[in-house]
Amino acid sequence: MMSLAQKKKLEFPHVLVLLTAIMLLVVVASWFIPSGLYTRITDPITGVTAIDPESFSYVERTDPIGVLDFFVAMHTGVSESGNIIITLFFSAGMIQLMKASGAIDVGMRKVVRKAKGKEIVIVILLHLGLGPF
Repeated sequence: MMSLAQKKKLEFPHVLVLLTAIMLLVVVASWFIPSGLYTRITDPITGVTAIDPESFSYVERTDPIGVLDFFVAMHTGVSESGNIIITLFFSAGMIQLMKASGAIDVGMRKVVRKAKGKEIVIVILLHLGLGPF
């Protein structure tokens, strides 16, 4: 009989396995779910483009996602969003440096010390992105 230590516990799959599964699901869905289109309306005063929720119509689609598109989708996505990825890397590195140097802790201590009973205002400002950092 197997002991508890010998039983293999259920582990969450690797992120690339999840991404691949989601991509496969989208490819298969593109062959069965019909395509549709909404009419876009631009507000002349504000210049904001929005969709008309009453204007949905089905569109005949002759080119669902192919097998080759599946294999190049990851590369295309990374190459087209390179600016965003680089910005995220640099932002994460900056935050890690500030965390390792203790700057975040020192700054928060100073803010809390100056607040003296108004901590809820600090919480609200930090959640709105208006804080000192």
